[in-house]
Amino acid sequence: MAERRNDLSRQWLRTERAALARATGKKKLDLILDSSNPAALVRSLPAQDLYFAVQEIGKADAGPIVQLATPAQFRTFVDLDAWKGDEFQAHELLLWLRLARGDDDEAFRAKLGALDIEVVELLLRALVRIYDLEEDGEPGDDVEGTIERTPEGRFLLVYDEKGAEYGAARRLIDELYAEDPFRAARMLYAVRWELESELTETALRWRNARLSDLGFPSLEEALSLYARVDRKAPLPPPGGAPAARPGFFLASLESGSLLDRALGLIPDAARDALQLQLVTVLNAAIVADRIDVTDVDAVRAHAGAVRDTIALGLADLAGGDDPVRASAILAQTATKRIFQVGFTRTLELKWRAERLVKALPLQLPGASLFLPEMPDGEALSAMLARRPRYFGGLDGPAAPPRIRPFATLEEVQRASEALDRVEALGKAF
Repeated sequence: MAERRNDLSRQWLRTERAALARATGKKKLDLILDSSNPAALVRSLPAQDLYFAVQEIGKADAGPIVQLATPAQFRTFVDLDAWKGDEFQAHELLLWLRLARGDDDEAFRAKLGALDIEVVELLLRALVRIYDLEEDGEPGDDVEGTIERTPEGRFLLVYDEKGAEYGAARRLIDELYAEDPFRAARMLYAVRWELESELTETALRWRNARLSDLGFPSLEEALSLYARVDRKAPLPPPGGAPAARPGFFLASLESGSLLDRALGLIPDAARDALQLQLVTVLNAAIVADRIDVTDVDAVRAHAGAVRDTIALGLADLAGGDDPVRASAILAQTATKRIFQVGFTRTLELKWRAERLVKALPLQLPGASLFLPEMPDGEALSAMLARRPRYFGGLDGPAAPPRIRPFATLEEVQRASEALDRVEALGKAF
């Protein structure tokens, strides 16, 4: 009976996640809140997927979701959003705390308690000036701002102005004292006397370790995703995956590609593991290309490019558009290597294009001399991009002239034929 309940629960979650994958914008919020168990649904979702949903819905409207999230999910929101590079963004954290504050004070305190103490201290440093009366003595009359004394009388807190941030900062400090006065006083002492650089370094170390567990590697490791590989070399088996459940974000990108059709032939449990490997590759690409995770449209476009490159790698390894062979390769091979095989195919086109530009009297768009005619000139330019791209105009006169990632062997062939024409024309000149 318990096993049947678990099966029904898993089926319910799959149905709900499939609906979330199809929904856009605020419809995601309606689906979650109209669910038979909104809290269970929210807490079952990977924090990264839930974060993207909040960004797509809009933070101003997503408070109910943030309030239903677990403390660990909330900490991931902060890890992803409260840092720009190595710089802490205090105002972003303050916004997340406002969103998390609902009618359940205990749930809010649990989320606050899940944050690294260094992060809370960095937030307080940005919001309030602290005078340690035992060390600094009473400040002079020239201190400007709203001045308040802490309950135990040791610190003076000076707020620059009264407003939303003043109210949030004061309420935060009041809650810290209400929960544990001794711990709150120690925190204010640390805020007053510890170096901001040391707090930032420690907070970043904890944050980066957690993001690594979610599949966000270091920049050096992420860049290895774009390494050239020998397409004929033995294929490595699948590696480890993030300790998380598959979500709905990747499902929203399904387009009927070879990758999607191959995944459809794989049993559910194995497909879940593959989805997590896809998340790992996507996160590495986000890090390597420095994609702003707060820009959901940019993340979605980049995720689509990653999936297209994996589909191309599958087609290359399977010898064509063969979903059955592709599914076997997908199940037995590290997804990162499949991506690298696909990217290597596009690199080969780029290198050939670079040789042509160097050896022949060619000029790219905007130059005054010789230029291959459309669509070959545009195709050449697209192949010379940092990440080689395909010019859709090669598909025919009626095709949209859009530059997009390579996704099929047919596109590689058409791009190669365009280079043949460019080479012939260049030699004629």
